[in-house]
Amino acid sequence: MVIKLTNTVKEINNNSVTFYFEVNPITDDLANLDYSKAFTTNFSGVTLTYSYTGNGKLALLVDYNATDVQGQGISVQIDTTQSGLASFEHYVQSSYSFVVDPDNNVAASPYAPSTYNQAQAFRWIALAVSLLFLGVFIISLFTKRYIGVEMMGVAQVAFFGLMIITEWEPILASMSYMSYVNGVNAQIQKDTYAAMETPSPLSGLQIDAPMISNFNCVLIFMLLPLLVALVLFVWSKVTKILSRQNMLLEYSKTALC
Repeated sequence: MVIKLTNTVKEINNNSVTFYFEVNPITDDLANLDYSKAFTTNFSGVTLTYSYTGNGKLALLVDYNATDVQGQGISVQIDTTQSGLASFEHYVQSSYSFVVDPDNNVAASPYAPSTYNQAQAFRWIALAVSLLFLGVFIISLFTKRYIGVEMMGVAQVAFFGLMIITEWEPILASMSYMSYVNGVNAQIQKDTYAAMETPSPLSGLQIDAPMISNFNCVLIFMLLPLLVALVLFVWSKVTKILSRQNMLLEYSKTALC
């Protein structure tokens, strides 16, 4: 059996880090394998939880308290014959090694519970600020008060400014939830923990390397006034009531101006 580390994520709400592996060859019996018996690591003072999610994807959750695992060299010995399953009895032993360095730019170091409580509070504050700026941005598109659109840039600069900092602490990492100031990106939200061939300060902000997948939904908001104007214009041509025609035409012009 061969494994490969694809992604490492430090949880910002507790002292835990998750390692995502690809397992080969992919067989149906991987779902029945007892990984706690088949895998031996040099982790000490931690709690290990293996979770096979199917299609050759294995997650290893490491809970630690006083142990600092950041930068620690980890070796994994794989002996599937210890599982007791006949389908693995002919597999040869193998090994794999890696260094603990989370891809979401948060150091896998132990923090006090009070730090995580503050991080949780800052997470909601960052999310509220992000949605507030996004809401003002949308309203400004219709009111033509472009100071709201310019304000959006202030929040975006603050968000992207996080990428110059390496190994955020949990409180600072919670500010990454300001990502909504760049629009709702369904692909990124879905594949948050997918492997990203980008430096951790970038992948920590959920910025993926293939830029085509980062198509920004803010563009839809920017086109919204044009779409509204088009709908109102077509409606004015369809309706038979003269007063309504004039009213709809005025609204259509207002959306464009």
